[in-house]
Amino acid sequence: MKTLHFTLAAFAFLSCAMTATAQTITCDLFTVTGLEPDTFDVNSTLINIEMAGGVSDFANYPYIPAVTDCNGDTVATGGMFFFGQIGGTEQGYPVSLLANDVCLPLTIEFVFGNDLFENDTCQFTYGTSGLSSTFNAFIKLDIFPNPTQGIFQIESTFVYSGEPYFVSDQMGSIVLQGTLNSTITPIDMSRLSSGFYMLRVGNEVVKVVKE
Repeated sequence: MKTLHFTLAAFAFLSCAMTATAQTITCDLFTVTGLEPDTFDVNSTLINIEMAGGVSDFANYPYIPAVTDCNGDTVATGGMFFFGQIGGTEQGYPVSLLANDVCLPLTIEFVFGNDLFENDTCQFTYGTSGLSSTFNAFIKLDIFPNPTQGIFQIESTFVYSGEPYFVSDQMGSIVLQGTLNSTITPIDMSRLSSGFYMLRVGNEVVKVVKE
């Protein structure tokens, strides 16, 4: 009797395994929700992808191998980084650093696998046509010290070599200007009077106090 019971249990287990079906995961489940700097790696950009569905939906080993611009040129590449993504979540996929003046729209290639590890490739379009300052919005600025007695430093998330900066007084007049030359750029305000000033880089504006 014990042997018969074991045989039936084993048969039932095999029957369940044989009737299991693959998940129905298609490109329609995924949406590119935006791009942002990678706070852990200044040489990377994160492409955020939202996956619809529920916890029973799972994309195996998803990644972005390539991003091309409006001219068809490859402007960023990526590799396998995550084990998977669950339905109903958003995930940031790292690719190499994107310039702030890439030609839009971008074509984002996205690869994922179902529960049988059968891969599928999607292509998503992001952004509107033409040269865009979209990525200027991703410049995250830190300035220190602030207040300053003379010299302060601009620390940017991305390496925006050649990106212009402007310092304006309370009347809106530009009193200093130049270009960022690395992730950290020193600004000398020692010749300026004490007061409030506005620093602008791209779409980012920061108030600076000169003591």
